[in-house]
Amino acid sequence: MFLTANYSRNFIITLSAVINIKAGIVPTTQNYRNRKVRLMYIQWKKSYETNHPLIDVEHRLLVMLFRKLDVAIKTGETETTVLRIVQEVKRYVKFHFTSEENLMYETNYPGIEGHIAIHTHLLVDLNNMLGKLTIHREFPEDVLDFLSDWLTNHIAHHDQLLAKHVTNATDRPVAELIYPEYLQAIIAQDSIPD
Repeated sequence: MFLTANYSRNFIITLSAVINIKAGIVPTTQNYRNRKVRLMYIQWKKSYETNHPLIDVEHRLLVMLFRKLDVAIKTGETETTVLRIVQEVKRYVKFHFTSEENLMYETNYPGIEGHIAIHTHLLVDLNNMLGKLTIHREFPEDVLDFLSDWLTNHIAHHDQLLAKHVTNATDRPVAELIYPEYLQAIIAQDSIPD
């Protein structure tokens, strides 16, 4: 089993929740297997939208996977289940980075080297955390917090620039015209207002 939560860890989690609530970040609850579960603080918000359909759909899927991991942690799923979901998240993150990098190459994005370096750095950090997680030197909640913070900061800065470039680029992404056919149902979902 993962490291046992002790008094000081519970105090830190409680303190963190109070700080987040004061900042206006209120957790939600959801029924899961006949019990209420406090869900993580990240939810898809309008401010995360880049207005590029492919990037936004992939980001929404990342948020969904983060929430899946959160539910698994908070409902006491087995260590094996949590680790499998963490691997699912890692694989999807790698896929998403490849997808974004393809957009950069296809549209001759001028900031490609820097953006790829950021992706590489995140994957190194994530691999280090996952290694610690498997030998019980990291809490699954810390991995989730790391990923959530990274995603919101990365979208707010780097992916907004990429999406703006892709939207205005002379060179268009390959198969861009088929996006609506496949992404329409996901794009139509309402976002939570900021």
